[in-house]
Amino acid sequence: MKGSDEWTKPSTSQLGDAMPLSEMPRDTVSINLEGELALNAYDRWLWLIEVKSKAFKLLDHSLLWRRRRSS
Repeated sequence: MKGSDEWTKPSTSQLGDAMPLSEMPRDTVSINLEGELALNAYDRWLWLIEVKSKAFKLLDHSLLWRRRRSS
């Protein structure tokens, strides 16, 4: 809740239900955690994805610049 100091434990539906591996998309990582620990892990995954995305964009830009320079 915004504007409230009260913290409530997220329900299973908010965190996501377990999915059989056969039905799981290839780019999905299964994390079996509960409550605050699950939310912290999710935040770290989002951060890691963002950092990797920025790094690949920089790498792509650098490679493109090198190709143009060598042409």
